[in-house]
Parts: sequence; structure tokens; C-alpha cells
Amino acid sequence: MVVHRRARSRTLALVTAAALVVAVAGCTSKSATSTTTSTSTGSASTGSASSSAFKYPVGAVTQAQAAQVVQQLEGPIPKSVGDTTRGINGHTITIAGVADITAEGQTIEAGGCAGAEAAFAAADRAGGVNGYKINYIGCSDDQSSGTLALQDIQKYVDVDHAFAIVPQGSLYVNGTFLNQNHVPYFGLGSGEAYCPGYADLSYGVSPVDGVGCTLAPADPNESVLSDEALACVLVGLHLNPAKVKWALVGEDLSQTKIIQDDYVEIVQKYLGGQVVYNAVPGPAPGAPPLADWGPVAQAVVKAGTNVVDIVSLEGTAFEGFVAALKAAGYKGVIYSSPNQDIDLSSPSQAALLQGVYLQSAWASATVYPGSYMDQIGADLKAIGSTANPNDDATAFSFMSAEFFLDALAALKGPLTAENLMNMINAGFTFPGQTNGWSSIPYPGGRLAQDEYVGLVEVKGNQEVGVLTPGDYGRNFFLSV
Repeated sequence: MVVHRRARSRTLALVTAAALVVAVAGCTSKSATSTTTSTSTGSASTGSASSSAFKYPVGAVTQAQAAQVVQQLEGPIPKSVGDTTRGINGHTITIAGVADITAEGQTIEAGGCAGAEAAFAAADRAGGVNGYKINYIGCSDDQSSGTLALQDIQKYVDVDHAFAIVPQGSLYVNGTFLNQNHVPYFGLGSGEAYCPGYADLSYGVSPVDGVGCTLAPADPNESVLSDEALACVLVGLHLNPAKVKWALVGEDLSQTKIIQDDYVEIVQKYLGGQVVYNAVPGPAPGAPPLADWGPVAQAVVKAGTNVVDIVSLEGTAFEGFVAALKAAGYKGVIYSSPNQDIDLSSPSQAALLQGVYLQSAWASATVYPGSYMDQIGADLKAIGSTANPNDDATAFSFMSAEFFLDALAALKGPLTAENLMNMINAGFTFPGQTNGWSSIPYPGGRLAQDEYVGLVEVKGNQEVGVLTPGDYGRNFFLSV
């Protein structure tokens, strides 16, 4: 499908007026990696780190600035009216969750439920929050099916009387039932339950932001996106943006297409350089897996790329594509935007991933330790979970529960679904954590993007630090 881009609208005019030319601060490179990245298709070298200080162009704004612009465009979120106390029994709140744990019989998000369970259990052990304890009745694997996710949610709400869904980790369920029934949900930030994601889906919030959402209803032809996935590689590897030939590869989802098309615009109109390959050959969860990644890899190599951004492939798709790239003779940079749940104690997996860069807001707690990430691991251990605390799904799930608990702690007055969500939507900020993520200011943070990211490289049987996690990204308002 060809995505036709439209001319920029009033959004960019607002942003440009407020924009700053920003130099990346605190770009601490931890790797002994050479400043020259040689590839099979040319060099993306900048020479030295001191001569290649990465500068953000006009049009780049911080997350806080983007949140202000979003709020100005969209206006205040109307207050929700009602007195919904479903699931509140005295000083106990019943909560349940759903997540895309498996797809086509394969595990893709192993810790998607365990993180929330661990966070709620820890809160109860500490005596509760704001006078309440949590009755967590379970979190189901929806098998990456929107139909199954909706069935599970309806049962949790109508039969089990859940007050909230935490996490709401399904990419494929829409938010109609949850919003119509005033069910608060905290989770992924992507998918139909969160996009367009401003006033119409006001009962859904995320600790990470609404990735790939447009600015509907104010402007459905605009989106806002952080370039963190691009900037951290440019900064961490000291690459000259003008010499990078990007390949963007993802799975066949509408939001992935929006994100990748937005990356094209960021690269070619703002950062410099070229996107020489942009495609979504990866089957969406629920579709049959791609049997042979060879043709995709060969097309990437033929395009002349020197930096491959694996935007959304995970699990066996990620491994299959990396293997095919190496088999095709590709020698450039390979990095994964999603944090991969990998096992480097496996000789075969360690061998496959040698030299591959992995990035995430929390990169690797073993490489860049932080007290919060340590707490996730300790809380998982306390409930007997073997889930990997560094995996995206585990951390998103944990953070979703923490968002709920932080909001509950801040609530003044009676607890109802309406009061909780009205407080959040009126200006609550989910606080950031060192080596974790940046703060998410609501309501503009529904669409303004996180900028916090780190970078590691697989060497031997371990991950080695390249770029200490920090706010390297900036937000851009883009046409869809």
C-alpha cells in the first residue's frame, strides 16, 4: 500500500515557532568501539567524537514541549461523569490484565503479565496504597487475538467485576468496550485501545506514550514521533547522519507503517542521510511466520544500506532476519529498536547475535544498573517468577501497574473510575526513573513521545555498554 503524505498543517508552524536547536547533552559513550563504522556499502564514519557533536535541527522539540503543543491543539479532555465503583470492596480493589504473551503458539512476550503481578504483590506487602490493597485475579494470554482479548476483558469486567485492566497489553483489541463502561486501563500505549488516544480513549493510559498515534481529532493527518531509535545510534556510534543509508524493517501492522514512514521524513528532512529501504515484510502476530528471510536480506543489501534498524521484529522473526542478513554478506550496523528477550548463555544465540546492537529505554539493567530495575527483579523473585526483568514486556507490565499505583496514591477524595481518570487527564505526571524512562506528562503525554534510550552491543556471551541511557531523542510533528 502506498501511503500518500500530505503537506504540513498548522501543527508544524506551532512547533517550529517554539523549537530550539538543541545539542545532545550527556551523550556518554561507554564503548571502545571505533568511531569509524565500516560497512559493505561504504562508511558512516564521522572521524572523531569531538568533531561530530550531534546537533538537533530546527523542528526538533523536547517531550515536554511536544506535550504542551499537543495540549494546546487538542484542548482539555472533558471530565468523565459518573460514580463507577465496580470492583471496589471496602478497601480492596479487584484488578485483572491481558497481554499478547503468545502468537501462533510461540512465546513473544513472556513477562507480559508477570511484571504487573509482581508490582501489585509488592504494594500489598508494603501495606497497600492510599488505604487500599489489590486483589489481582489474574492476567490472561490473549494469543495476540483481538477477539480473545475482548472476550477476556468482558469476562473480567462483567463477571469478575474488575475495576481496572492492568496491563492492557493487547495490540489488537479496540478501546470501545473499556471506555463505554468506564474501565481504567494501563498498558502498552500502542494499538487500537490507545490510538488516536486523546479524548476519545481517555480511560486508557500508558507509561510509555502513544506510539504511532495521530493527532486526531485536532489533526488526523499529523503524528508526533521521537527519533530516539535513530539518534541513540548516531550518538552512540559517532555516525555522521549525512552518510547513513538506513534500512527500516518491521512487521505488517498499520502503526509500524506510520512509524517507519515518519522515520523516513525525520531522516530525509531533518537529520540528513537517506532511507534506502523501508518495508514491513514481517508477518503480523497471528499470521503464518515467514519461512525464508533470505530475499528480504538480499533486498536490504542490494539497496546499499549501512545501518539496519529492526523496528518491530521480535523473537524468531528477529533471529531469522539477522541470520539472513549475515548469510547475505551484510557487514554494516544491525540494531534492534525493541529490546529482545535473548539468552546469551546459549552458544548458538550468542554466535548469531555477535556485533548486533540492542536498544531500549532500559537497555540492560546488568550493563547500566539502576535501583528501579533492581527492584523489578527483586519483586519478580518475591512471587517466584522467572520472567526477565530486562524484557520490554516484563518492564511495560510492571510500569503499567506502577502507573496505576502512583495515580491511586495521588488521588484525593473518593475512589471512582471517573475521579481517577479525571485526575490523570487533568495533569498527572508519571515520574521517570534513572536508567529507566523519562517522565510522562499528561494529558499531552498521551501523544508526546519518550526520548529516553540506551544502547548495548552483543560481544561474546554478554551485552556491553555503548551508550548510557538518557534523553537522546527529540520529538517531531510529522504528516501522515
